[in-house]
Amino acid sequence: MSKKRIAVIGGGLGSMTAIYNLLNLPDGKDKYDITVYQLGWRCGGKGASGVNIEKGCRVEEHGIHFWFGFYENAFRMMKELYGSLHRPSGAPLATFNDAFKPKPYMTLTEHVEGTWVDWKMDLPKLPGTLGDGKFNDPVEEVFVAIFNYLAMELKKYLDSGKAGCLGQIIQPFVKKIKRMVFSGELEEVVQGMEKEIEKDVIHDIEKHLKVTGKLLSNHKYHGEKHLDTHLENLDHLKKWIWDAIGDMVEKDTILRRVWQGVDFGIAM
Repeated sequence: MSKKRIAVIGGGLGSMTAIYNLLNLPDGKDKYDITVYQLGWRCGGKGASGVNIEKGCRVEEHGIHFWFGFYENAFRMMKELYGSLHRPSGAPLATFNDAFKPKPYMTLTEHVEGTWVDWKMDLPKLPGTLGDGKFNDPVEEVFVAIFNYLAMELKKYLDSGKAGCLGQIIQPFVKKIKRMVFSGELEEVVQGMEKEIEKDVIHDIEKHLKVTGKLLSNHKYHGEKHLDTHLENLDHLKKWIWDAIGDMVEKDTILRRVWQGVDFGIAM
């Protein structure tokens, strides 16, 4: 029986993954004759890289791609591939554990008022062993984890003990009202209230984020008929949070980053 011939156009990550899984089907190597057509000699697509001899043998990426912890299938596949190579002990990147090292943080940069500012993000570590192919939490729990993480970032903001930034909004009004009173008592009262007001606002947002995560994780509300409701609720949540802290975002680094997390998290 002749093999089924398959042509694969392009040697990107998706193509190579499809080939790997085809050949790992029962009798896959006996059933399929696969040819990859790739422009140039380097496979890998966006994950391809090479060494530039003219620049001190520096690695030059075709693109940079981060594998976050939820790509369990990718890590499982790479672990199987490294295991099949049987590289000698002591060889460069001989094993899967030699090739992949955990990094519990990442650093981004923000362009703020003409200056580049580092933004170091600590990433939560998942239980289990990398590459075991097991995803310990059901997908529903991911919703809870995302929104709880955002709520935790807001709590960290409150626990930082820094001066409230609501004052930057309140003080202009205080200056106008002060002309109508004979002492500075009003300003002192506002300053005393400022932090409590901010706590109430942030606690409300924190609570709503957690509730949203729980709601999205509830099987009772899954399915296509609930999709529009979920999208509408998320849109309302995003608008409500912006209305609550939007004026403070440009003036406070932590709240700006929390807002970016909320915006990105809701988009996911």
